[in-house]
Amino acid sequence: MGRTKTGLLALVALAALTQPAQAWPGESIWRAITGLFRGGPDEVSQREAQRALRTLSTEAVIRAKARLSAPDGFSGDPELRVTLPETSRGLRGVAGLPGRPDPIDEVCEAINLASSAAAPTIASRLAEDAASFDFGDPLAVLKSEGGAAAKMLAARHGPDVAAAFEGSIDAALSASPDWAKVEAALQRAGPVRAPSASRRELVRSTAAQAADHFFLAVAREEKALRANPEPLPGDAREVLRRAATGR
Repeated sequence: MGRTKTGLLALVALAALTQPAQAWPGESIWRAITGLFRGGPDEVSQREAQRALRTLSTEAVIRAKARLSAPDGFSGDPELRVTLPETSRGLRGVAGLPGRPDPIDEVCEAINLASSAAAPTIASRLAEDAASFDFGDPLAVLKSEGGAAAKMLAARHGPDVAAAFEGSIDAALSASPDWAKVEAALQRAGPVRAPSASRRELVRSTAAQAADHFFLAVAREEKALRANPEPLPGDAREVLRRAATGR
């Protein structure tokens, strides 16, 4: 019996040493013990899933920041480009001249540039939040579709992100000579088409669109990292691999 106990303890110690490093020693020992009876490491724990999702989400936001902060970060991608919303389509043609570009198209370009300019600050704040975000049932999120973590971030922080884009877009309109032309044309049209109401509507709609597209970019990066977790730190990479293989 003594030899049996000694042999079992030796196996436990050996298995513990072969497990990936964890934040607390007991976790790797427990995985090693259960692994002896299951033929391999136990399933991903909620604690491991929470840490891995935070690392995954933070890296996805950082990568989205790098893409979106380029001058054409929004405008250069058809899925991310901020376009004139349906509610503001009536602005088209109010200040244009035959055979010349419509000023509202230039306003749209200014809005996309403003969105790209705001992306770094917004992403930096979101990355900080992602690093401590509570994913509720992290194991379920980890095993869900590729952009599940990004969707949770959007549900929590979407309004704040949209508000941040509003500030940048509104400032861009204030500095835009093309928007000044649109406002002047609206003034001439009379009270039916109030410039202030049109501006508020345009800013609000395009900011909401920019926020949606921002989180779409984060979801893309999340999916890419799930498919290839090599860029992630070792612990998170191992947890994603285990979750993907069901081990």
